[in-house]
This record gives sequence, structure tokens and C-alpha cells, in this order.
Amino acid sequence: MKTSGRLNDGVCSRCGGRTFILIEVETYGNGLKHVRYLNKCRVCGNLSTIEELMIRRNDSGLAIYVKK
Repeated sequence: MKTSGRLNDGVCSRCGGRTFILIEVETYGNGLKHVRYLNKCRVCGNLSTIEELMIRRNDSGLAIYVKK
């Protein structure tokens, strides 16, 4: 059973264990950041993506792209 990219009440889809939210941020030198929100199971270590964002700084401000 796959989570389809949303929160699943803190339950792992693979083993049924408890999950927690993990946030990963990668920063690149050209004003670009890649942010990932993940669910990670405490028991089996399974990762499922909740949402991904790309944030780009340019001369006129910020642009935020949501990857679905």
C-alpha cells in the first residue's frame, strides 16, 4: 500500500510501525534550495515523500515551486 504523498496518521505503510516527519534541505550555490518533507518509519526505516519544494531566489524576490 502506497501513501500517495500525504500523511498517513503516523503509521508506516510497509510494517505498520510509527513514523515521524523528516525535513531535508539541500542548498545550491546559485540561489536554489531543494526542500523535502518525508515520513520515516521508526521500525523499518521506510521513507515516503510527503512534499517537495524548489525555492529559487532571483532579483525580483523568491519563486517557490511545489513538486507533486
